[in-house]
Order: sequence, then C-alpha cells, then structure tokens
Amino acid sequence: MMLILNRWIPESPRYLLDRGRIDEARGVMARYRVAIELGPPATTGAQMRKPPLQWNEVRALLHAPFRAQTVVVLAYGLAWGIVNWGFISFLPTFLRGAGFPGPVVGHTERGFADVVGDLFANDFPSWTASLTVSYPIGPTPQDAGLARARLQYTQSQTQLRNQQLQVTTEVREAARQMLTNQKRVETTRVSRQLAERRLEAEERKFAAGTSTSFFVFQAQRDLAQARNNELRATLDYSRSVVDLETDQETPLR
Repeated sequence: MMLILNRWIPESPRYLLDRGRIDEARGVMARYRVAIELGPPATTGAQMRKPPLQWNEVRALLHAPFRAQTVVVLAYGLAWGIVNWGFISFLPTFLRGAGFPGPVVGHTERGFADVVGDLFANDFPSWTASLTVSYPIGPTPQDAGLARARLQYTQSQTQLRNQQLQVTTEVREAARQMLTNQKRVETTRVSRQLAERRLEAEERKFAAGTSTSFFVFQAQRDLAQARNNELRATLDYSRSVVDLETDQETPLR
C-alpha cells in the first residue's frame, strides 16, 4: 500500500531545504498554500527550530484546505488498523479451517545423536527451531502450595494448643474435685465418729434411766445418716480419683 501511494506522497520540505532543493520545497509548501521565506543561513537547514504547536494549528487541519487530507489520513489509519487486527486475529482460524497444518500421518523415534547428525548433514532442509520461555505472573503453584501448607501447619498448632489447654483445664478440675471429695471423706468420717459417740452416750443414759428411747432412736438415725454420708463421700472420692487418672493418661487426638 505504501509503495503504491509513494508517488503521491510529497517529500518533506525540511529535507529538501537541507539538500538545497529550494524550488522543490517551495512547490511542496505551495500545495498547502504556505510560502517559504528564506532568512539568514543560521535559520535554515538543521539549525531551524520548530515553533511550539498551537491549538489553532490543530483545528486548522479540520477546515479547508486541509480537511480532505486529514480525512484521508484518518481513514487510511483506521482501515490499516482494522485490516491488521483482522489479519492477526482470524488468520490462524482460517488456516486451521483450511486444514493447515495437515494431520500427522506417522512418527519415528530417533536418538539425539542421529538428529544432530541429520541437522549438520542437511538431510532435512525444511526444519525449524524454537525456544519457549515462560515466566509466571503472580504467585506460582509452588508458592501457593507452600502458603497452604504453612496455613495448615498454623491451624494444626492452634488446634493442638487448644486441646492442651482443654486437657489442662480438665485435669485441674478433676484434681480440684478429688481434693474436695477427700475433704468430704474426712469431714463425714469425723461426723460418723461423733454420731457413734453420741449413740453410746444416749444408750448409757437410757440404761441409767436418765434418757428416753426417743433420744436413743434419734441418735441411731443420726448415726445411720452419718454413715450414709461417709459412704457417699468415699464413693465420690474414688470416682474423682479414677477421673483424674483417666484425664492424665488419655492421649491427645
């Protein structure tokens, strides 16, 4: 396309001035209704400085006499972009639909030395070599796996500490309960001994005629109650000892 349009694309006036082709430069600028005024040699050629671009100059491209040229350039750029995008996007699809590359009809297995020999002997002139380099963007699967393993390790450590705290709490509670039941056994034993002494005293009083059978029966009832309390405290103490040993020997799960 550029080769075809090259004959209608004018040369750069600055290039023509640098080469001393002043008449051709004036002819090119005359097409855009611009006159060239040559000043001292210091202001021509490579020493010329382009003035700053003004907004009025840009707006002038949208009005006569530059409107047609601007529209043509924009249309050409848009068409070239569409064609280039379509070619790059749909060419692989068209080639695949046309059956290119063809199906693999067979294969052979050869050693690396044989392949290198064919390469230097030029037995297969139609060969290609390619190198593919890939670099992951963001975390790699290995990094994600490492982060997941660290998270699982942290969770397991937290769960283990929670279980240790729970076991410690249970052991302390069992030990506290055992000490409480031990004190109960001692207290109920003393209460039972006092009830026995009271019954003996009431029986001696009844035998001496200074007491009645009511107080004897009451002392017997109190003794039976004290024995029951002592037995219950003893059973609770034995159960608390078993619970404490169980909590101390139970493994963590």
